[in-house]
This record gives sequence, structure tokens and C-alpha cells, in this order.
Amino acid sequence: MKDKAISTIKKYSMLPEGSRVLVAVSGGADSMALLHLLCELRESLGIKTIEAAHFNHMIRGAEADRDEEFVKRVCESLGIRLHVGRADVPAAAAQTGEGHEECGRRLRYEFFEGCVPAEFKIATAHNLNDNAETVLINLIRGTGLKGMCGIPPVRGRIIRPLLACSRAEIEEYCIKNNISYVTDSTNLEEVYARNKIRKHIIPAMLEINGAALRNIYFASQHNRMDEELLESECRAAWGRIKEKAHDGFKGGVLISELISLPDGLLVRLFRLAAGEYGLELSRTGAKLLLDMVRRGTGRADLGGGYTASVRKGRLYIESYDEKAVEFADIDLSSGVFFAKGIKISIIDAKEFEKLKNVNKKLLNCSLDYDKINPNLHLRQRRDGDRITLLRRNVTKSLKKLFNEAGIPPRLRSSVPIIADGSEKVLWVAGFGADKSAAVDGGTKKVLLIEPYADKDE
Repeated sequence: MKDKAISTIKKYSMLPEGSRVLVAVSGGADSMALLHLLCELRESLGIKTIEAAHFNHMIRGAEADRDEEFVKRVCESLGIRLHVGRADVPAAAAQTGEGHEECGRRLRYEFFEGCVPAEFKIATAHNLNDNAETVLINLIRGTGLKGMCGIPPVRGRIIRPLLACSRAEIEEYCIKNNISYVTDSTNLEEVYARNKIRKHIIPAMLEINGAALRNIYFASQHNRMDEELLESECRAAWGRIKEKAHDGFKGGVLISELISLPDGLLVRLFRLAAGEYGLELSRTGAKLLLDMVRRGTGRADLGGGYTASVRKGRLYIESYDEKAVEFADIDLSSGVFFAKGIKISIIDAKEFEKLKNVNKKLLNCSLDYDKINPNLHLRQRRDGDRITLLRRNVTKSLKKLFNEAGIPPRLRSSVPIIADGSEKVLWVAGFGADKSAAVDGGTKKVLLIEPYADKDE
């Protein structure tokens, strides 16, 4: 074990001469072996300072307190300064909605990061078995290449000197060097997926091939190299595309810039770009975007407060808040009015008839100008809004209309509405005009409402 650990430390330049290191110590065999090993190698590696940190998750009651006291005694005997942290992980997980393992890991690393100054390395005792378990868990969950990279030997200032050592080798090292340790009883509980893999799947794999753990480690290293290459290509492609786009996907990216990229690179690019907005794009969301690019059309809800749409040859990713209709008085003194995404103009009935013959949909985007109060404004839906649609001849609330049309509540503020000074709803985008303002055979002037893309779109 010792030789493998030294090789790993040197291969990844984990501990340059003069390093200061904080060792994460749970009290188990892995962390106790790591602590004793680094103390043994202190002079030969030129380590300046060694400190330790123990985090009590407050899950196992008296047993967890026993582990804490054990680590305190060991560190005192070795002359190592110990940092101790505590957190009620079950209570914290209940508040955040995380699983106990996920929450515990987050709080544990937050504690480690806060224990020592930035120049310290933080050494954890992850090993060959942990790496294989992580790869298998991710594979079972349906991961992509990134999840098959296993545990990184170095992540920021986190280092893992024992990553190439098996748990059996670590326990053998403890026996040979008379290193005592404690056992976490939760490692035996099969309520956790990792423990089921540890107890049943790993032994079965080792029966098939005694080098299974080592082979998974090598495979994860190769996967990591491929992942880094693909990620680099993705960032380069995204950089080139962003140079030609206004505000990335928020301002619209030309489909022609995306269509030539292979699917694998496009999916990565979507996730990278979405991440810049704080959106963690799901596999379904990435597929929706991919399909929209290949078809050159479409609209989709990506979740997380964002929608995607293809308009005039561009792919947009926009938040619901950004798409919400802002209140605006409609000033038609010049005969035409522009708002974000909409154009309103006054035309005579003859011109409207010509346009309508070309585009029948214009009938749903028109009002009889002489039937309405010219004191108009553009806004989003309000509680109590109602409309009587001509083709239905039934008065309904907009809430009910939107429900029937399947428009999610979070998107309803993005539906443009035109109302008059008395707050009577005259027109709703996608539904049409109120019966009282509908164009008919006697109409002389038409208020025409059309989609409009300004220079920023």
C-alpha cells in the first residue's frame, strides 16, 4: 500500500515540498491508515504541517461520539492538531430535501474547507473500492461519460493519496503497522445503495476477475481523459458561437451555427450554456433542445424556470421572468405601436382583407378600431379577467381558458393581453378578440396585432 500511495502522490504532484495538509479522519481503517502514512512520510516528502479534521454527522448517537473520542486520542498521541465539527445531518437533510449521504457529504466538505487557510491541501482516504462503487452507482443511475470517470485523484485542493490502493491492502497495512481503527455500523446497513454494492456486487465481480477493481480504476482514468478532451472541445465551440451571438442563448443563437455540430458535442454545449444561467439541464431537456435544432422549429419547457424556442432561425433559452409581459400604454398617435415582441398598427378594412387572404390567422389578431375605447394598454393576466370569444359565444375567465389550453401557471404572465381603460379584456394572444370588439362586415378600420422581433432579439 505504501509504495502505491507514494506513487500516486508523486504522479499527481499532490504534496510538493513544504506542503501543509489537513487529513480528513473518520476513525475508520482508511483514514487512520492515511493519517499514519503521512506522518511516516512527513520528512521524506518535506511536508511542513499535518493537521486533522473529524466531522460528527450525529446520525449514530453514542457510536458517533465514540468515534470522535477515538480520533481525539489518536491525534493527541501523534501530536496532531485536530479540528472537530458537528452537524445534525438528518435535520439538515429534512430542511433541504437532500438524502442523508448527499447532505452529509456537502456539510462535511464545507467544514473541511473552513478549518484551514487556502494554502492547505485536504487529504481524504478514498480508495480503489470507493472508486469502483462510485462508478457502479453512477452507471446504475444512467450516467453519461462524466459519471464513469470515478473519483478524481485531485480536485482543487482536495487530494486522494490512497485512490490506487484497495480496501484489503489498507486493512493489511493497518494490521502490519498495529494501527487501530473503529468500524462504522452504518457501513453494514443495506438501506444504502453503496452498501449493497459493497457487500454483494463487488465480491461477485472479484470472483469473476480478481483484478476488477484495478480494471475499473484504469477505465475511469481513460474515461477522465476522454471527458477532459470533449469538454475542452465543447468550451472552444461554445466560445466561437458566443462571439457571434448576443448574450448567448438568451439573445438567440443561429441554428446554422449549431446544425453542423455532432449530437454529443451539442448536448454538452447545451449543458454548458445552461449552466451559465444557473440551470442544470436534464437529459430530457437536452434531448428537447437537440430535437429542436435538428427540426429547426419548436418550443419546450426546460424546467428550472426556463423555456426554449426556435424563432426566425435562432434558438432561444429564456427565463419565465424575462418573458413576462410588462405593462405599457398603447400609444397609436403615429399609427403604429411597438412593445417587446409585439407590433400594433391601424389599417383600413380593404388592406386587412388582402392580408387576411394571405394569412387567415390574422383574424385572431385583429380588433374593430371603431368599437373600442382608444385608451388601451398591454399587460399580463389579472385575477378576475374574463372574455367572450366570438367563435365560442361563451364568457369565460382567462384562468379557465388557460387551464383548458394547458398553459402552466408559471407561463401565464408571458401571454400578452390588450385591455381598455375600464380594464375590459379585448384581446388575448393565442385566443383572439372579445366578441364586442371583433372584426365584421361593417368594420372600417382594423387594429392589427402582429409578432415583432426587434434588433435585440
